[in-house]
Amino acid sequence: MICLRSSKKTPKRDLDDIFPEDDDLGLLDVAPLKAKAPAGNLIASQFEEITTFFEKNGRIPASDADSFDEKRLARRLKAFKSNGEKRESLKEFDSYGLLADESSYIPSIESVGSSTYEVQESTPSSEIDKSELVTSLDDIFDDDDDLLEFDAPDIFTIRHELKIQVGDFFILNGLMGYVHSAGERLEGYSSYNARLHLVFENGTELHMLFQSLTHGLVRDDHGCKVNREGVLLEPDSNPVPTGLVYVLATKSSDSVLATYKANLYKIGFTEGSVEDRIKHAEKDRTFLEAPVRVVMTTECYNIDAHKLETLVHGFLGYQRLNITLKGHDGQGYKPREWFNVPLATVVEVIKHILDGTISQYRMDNTSGKVMKK
Repeated sequence: MICLRSSKKTPKRDLDDIFPEDDDLGLLDVAPLKAKAPAGNLIASQFEEITTFFEKNGRIPASDADSFDEKRLARRLKAFKSNGEKRESLKEFDSYGLLADESSYIPSIESVGSSTYEVQESTPSSEIDKSELVTSLDDIFDDDDDLLEFDAPDIFTIRHELKIQVGDFFILNGLMGYVHSAGERLEGYSSYNARLHLVFENGTELHMLFQSLTHGLVRDDHGCKVNREGVLLEPDSNPVPTGLVYVLATKSSDSVLATYKANLYKIGFTEGSVEDRIKHAEKDRTFLEAPVRVVMTTECYNIDAHKLETLVHGFLGYQRLNITLKGHDGQGYKPREWFNVPLATVVEVIKHILDGTISQYRMDNTSGKVMKK
């Protein structure tokens, strides 16, 4: 049997016919074409982070944001916009016109959505609370084009006797890094060791032990230290909070300490909170394996922990507690960071270190007082 069917030619349909309902899934939302930052182009990669933020939040990063990362991106965008050469080199990557002048920047309809754009007045630097200032890590790598170009005499192959210190640049596994700050000297090591805060050119931040970094640079065939002598990385006109100086008193019930407790203090430095630093005091010989009392804390600016530690220990060396204590494990140890000195003297020493005048004073070991030279 032959079955005959009539066929009707289906008319061509446009997109409105295919999607007659509201496009709830956003299938028709097409983002503008963007040039991808090529591998190895640090400036383009850094700008790509700003673009990603804009796409995610529907606005440019704000300099007064609570988030450190957003502040960092805002400062970076400002630096790009104020540098004509960088702005020109980033044109092909600027799909949203983020580098345009404030007066000429007009967001596209697609990028506005339901977001609200607010014009915010800038805060004069004199009105900014120091506690709100954050270290701009981008300034280290963004504001000086010469940081990525060095002459041969400025690069040193790392040997164990060539030490890395706060403020140094280095190259490890092909990435340039910067030693931003160092924590307190760690006990239990035969040579100097401390936890370092490292910042790399790709935006990565790490906390690494000093000895781990130096050993890694020695093992890396191309690892090297870069001499940036004379470059002002953190200008005093923009003070950078680097941590807290704290003074502690012990609550130890050890009878050996009884005769010293009236004037026994530890002076230390931490990048984080003092509470976190001392929360395991009962298990740490640094704190005499006993609870401690926080006597005072003060925020410090533009000073690194190792320098502070060296100055304190050098100035109060004669007043350092010179006794042997027995630890919880039954082994004897000598406290290194506790001083038998009046609190008024401790406060004065810290003051002169932080204001940079400590070289004008000396310690009178007879009276235990700070004297003008």
